[in-house]
Amino acid sequence: MPEGFALDAVFYVVLAGLAGGRLTYMAIEWRATLRDPVAALFNSGGMVFLGGFFCGLAALYAYCRFKKVPFALVADVFAPAVALAHCFGRIGCLFAGCCYGAPAHGWLGHLIAIRYPRLTGPDGAITGSWPYLDHLEQGWVTTADAYSLPVYATPILEALFNLGLAAALLWLWRRRRFDGHIALVYVMAYSVARFLLEFLRGDQIRGFFGALSTSQWLSLFALAGAFAIYWRRQASARAATNNDPCNT
Repeated sequence: MPEGFALDAVFYVVLAGLAGGRLTYMAIEWRATLRDPVAALFNSGGMVFLGGFFCGLAALYAYCRFKKVPFALVADVFAPAVALAHCFGRIGCLFAGCCYGAPAHGWLGHLIAIRYPRLTGPDGAITGSWPYLDHLEQGWVTTADAYSLPVYATPILEALFNLGLAAALLWLWRRRRFDGHIALVYVMAYSVARFLLEFLRGDQIRGFFGALSTSQWLSLFALAGAFAIYWRRQASARAATNNDPCNT
């Protein structure tokens, strides 16, 4: 890659990712957005990772075309870093109290459950955490309870998965068969993991279309697209190898 390309690309990808993540959140919370668009844009609400990912990916593609740098190769270079950054992002979700899990049950709940505390302001009014407020609104806990119900530790699970995925992608680097191999494996692996993990999530704010959440629909779309591209590029790489006279 040209000198300085990566830093410039990261700058534009981060800007596009932040914008995309925020706008996707506003689209999911469209009622609040229509009521007060300015507040919806600038308040302390959340962001949607997959919305930010797709917008960042589009920005990276556009910048690669502008600089005449192979997009697939650059995506391979970026993929492990994205997985690692997402690991730290989910740790932030844990500390913030967002993206929390549904109430945990059974043996799985005993293994991967956590509780969130009741938080109060200087005047003694209950201000959080979000899982606690959610459970209080549902009538599952009372103001006398110091913690929420045990919930699946979804931020921790996703952070650990992304950390392992980053390591796996680095291991795969020397074994990649074509440009785009690493990036496509990242998209497919994360899409499957995110689709399954959504069944353990308890925050309803992420939005639903039918029986599936917004992120599950986006994961299915990403998985189908990445699998189709992977199959096509794998077939092209295999054909090129078979036609290479050095391999005959």
